[in-house]
Amino acid sequence: MEVGRWMGSLHPALIHFPIALLLLAVALEAVGFIRRDTRFVWSARICLIVGIVSALFAFVCGNFAELWAVRSGVHEDAVEYHEFLATITSWLFVGLTAWRLLMRPETRRVWLGLWIAAASFAGALLVVTSYYGGVLTYQHGAAVQNIGMLQNPTDDHLLVLTQRQDEASIFYSNLMHHIFGWVVLALAVILLLDQLSQRIGAWARRVGPFLLLGAGIFLLIFSDQDAWPLYNVRPYRSIFDKEVFLHKTYAALLMAAGIGGLWQMWRRGGDAQASRSWRLHDRWMAVFALVGGALLFTHIHSAAPYANIAVGVYIHHTVMGFVALAIGAVKLLDDALPTPSRRRALAYPALMALMGVLLINYNEGLPWFMGYGRLSASAPRGGLIAPLGDYRAELVYHPEQTRLEMFVMKQDSAVPVNLPVSLSHAVVSVGNEKTEVPLTAADGQSGGAHFVGKASFLRDVPLFQVRASVPLNGKEHIADFEPWVDMRLAQPSRAPYVCPMHPYIGSATHSRCPECAMPLQPNRRPGPVRQLHAPELRMDLLPGIEPLQPGKTARLIFTPRRCSDNAIPPLESVHTQKFHLIIVSRDLSFYDHLHPQEQPDGSYALDYAFPQPGIYLLFADVTPVGLPNQVFRLPVRVEGTPPAPAPLRIPMAYAKTQGDYRIALSVSPLSPRPREETILTFSFTENGKPVTDLQPWLGAPGHCVIISEDTQDYLHSHPLLLSAPPTRAGPSVTFHTLFPRSGRYKVWGQFMHRGRLLTVDFVVRVS
Repeated sequence: MEVGRWMGSLHPALIHFPIALLLLAVALEAVGFIRRDTRFVWSARICLIVGIVSALFAFVCGNFAELWAVRSGVHEDAVEYHEFLATITSWLFVGLTAWRLLMRPETRRVWLGLWIAAASFAGALLVVTSYYGGVLTYQHGAAVQNIGMLQNPTDDHLLVLTQRQDEASIFYSNLMHHIFGWVVLALAVILLLDQLSQRIGAWARRVGPFLLLGAGIFLLIFSDQDAWPLYNVRPYRSIFDKEVFLHKTYAALLMAAGIGGLWQMWRRGGDAQASRSWRLHDRWMAVFALVGGALLFTHIHSAAPYANIAVGVYIHHTVMGFVALAIGAVKLLDDALPTPSRRRALAYPALMALMGVLLINYNEGLPWFMGYGRLSASAPRGGLIAPLGDYRAELVYHPEQTRLEMFVMKQDSAVPVNLPVSLSHAVVSVGNEKTEVPLTAADGQSGGAHFVGKASFLRDVPLFQVRASVPLNGKEHIADFEPWVDMRLAQPSRAPYVCPMHPYIGSATHSRCPECAMPLQPNRRPGPVRQLHAPELRMDLLPGIEPLQPGKTARLIFTPRRCSDNAIPPLESVHTQKFHLIIVSRDLSFYDHLHPQEQPDGSYALDYAFPQPGIYLLFADVTPVGLPNQVFRLPVRVEGTPPAPAPLRIPMAYAKTQGDYRIALSVSPLSPRPREETILTFSFTENGKPVTDLQPWLGAPGHCVIISEDTQDYLHSHPLLLSAPPTRAGPSVTFHTLFPRSGRYKVWGQFMHRGRLLTVDFVVRVS
């Protein structure tokens, strides 16, 4: 784990060199092409080779950096998008490098011109990838130290962080690597026989094309049991998943090499001379080794992206990638130098055999060659496991008491190990803000296998990670644990009825939430976009005065009805009221939140004076008994000449002042996307000090209403709570929502402080 952290820290320091070298290589090739000067061409080739090797190393360092960035709360979508662009760009330059190395000096200029055009496109994509890498740092705070979680993690983000590979998946992955280890070892034997005896080697080489073709077909079919064509594991993965696509690419390369060899043998009649014409160690196979090694560096372990296993996978593939690059480099060097060398000739099969040994001994986890071959991932107490020197440790967190416990065990079992240590330390990270917590031996002993620490600052924190440091024999041993995730947030209830404020609380019957006493609502998928209410329901509106006049009180009567029989359905009390009415002007510059009162006939009435002429939208927000929340959009017109509409402007800053208050809005992700979870966090200060005594209003710490620019979409979000609604809240209140489509939305937040209702609005763009 320490190696992984160190390599992750190298990514921002190293990435600038391959960017400059690869762009310089493309420019030098273009100049050499125009001026027909081979000096530029050779300089470009050197820059290209050095650039792609350094880019691959920077890529694998980026894989490690991704682990720590997502663990610290950097939004997963932003990381994934940068990673996607980096993967495509790396593969393009790997292909371009292989293509350029295969070109002979006598290659026609038209092919070189096509190469330069493709390389220019790859260079442009490299610039875009670099830009989004900068976005991760400057907008999302990746690798910025001593700051808390800039953005609250979404439910989907937390759920991904809890992913683990089961034992069956790990066994299957190990088996696939071991099978191909024997294939590579067989190829190494063929190469070695060719060096020892040309007569035996000539016959042995005839096996090579069949071996490569068979291995390619096998890999194409069996590489991923959760993807095409097997689909043995759920959830299924697309063939375009980065990891799956990488395996299929390997399969295609193996099959192409095998078919090429068989074609050569068929053309020459299949005799020994024919087999000799296709040698495993010619230029094509060298380039194949280079491409294969390069792809190993870009291996993305998407099945368990944030597990400790991923660190081991990346270390394994980095080592194998360097060996594969060495295989190709040795052969290309042997091909380029005029004098043959026995050592270079033997180095080729020797490196191939080393690759076979690495594959045969591969383990899906921390590497066997680093001493972790016997490390067990099972957690006897249901906590988090991490290696600790020659032992392993399990971390258990008790959120009710905000207590951390660490248990030390043998590497391969649950047998406790008593350490001669009375005090160790844990570094607890929330975002990139780190806090040192002492871990003392339980029961005040002078040592033992059980250590306890108190971390009250972790109360209601949904995501944090812990690194424990234990002094043993004059050396600090580190246990780097998986991130702790509040499973209540990561796994919303799938029961037939759920609480809108506590989505992890569900019931098989229509009852009330034990935390907040709100009625549980049917746990149904959202309806179609723009369908605010069920088609079998309607809301009748009867204005008391016709026409409506500005500033003149009118009686508004609302009657919910079933369309089938005109019956009035009973309504649930939600947030202390049966009827929530949101009134906005057509340009969304005016907002009001009111509560019509129930009448004896089942209708709901409100006396109201509209402030100005114009079109107003009345959103009737109700919850019929036994049904989900329903919203009815009711336009009304107030007589007179309306004022000029105010434009819906994206604010220059997401913070506003109201008297002595400063109210800020944090949006996560920074660029929300339609139908993906978005988190809105309102933060409060008064006279520069955090407000920690917000009062409940309508049974919650706050309310958030969101309406689209065209007023067709309406969202009413409740604060997500981990316990019963507090009597005091702040300085932040968080809401979760799903924007139905792209466009601009106006967001209103309402909060109560010392008997004063604070209403603040912002405009958010969804792209």
